[in-house]
Amino acid sequence: METLELRAQVLSCAPRCAAYGLEEEEQILQFAAVTLLLGEDFDSDPDYVWAGEILRDPGLSAEERGALLVAVAELLVEERDA
Repeated sequence: METLELRAQVLSCAPRCAAYGLEEEEQILQFAAVTLLLGEDFDSDPDYVWAGEILRDPGLSAEERGALLVAVAELLVEERDA
């Protein structure tokens, strides 16, 4: 993926992130990273129901939701590629 394409991908995530209360730059980058790992619509994909649950969990701060989202996605990719 070229730099301009990557930038456009990250910027396109911002409105979706805002819907989940992820508004800080780091949180947007975390969300964008998960789109690269799991697919553009991971947050509505029935295979990744857990992602929506994390994103909407009122018991977690935005920082915790972003970090947990990336951590779980990375584990899934590691397992898939093993």
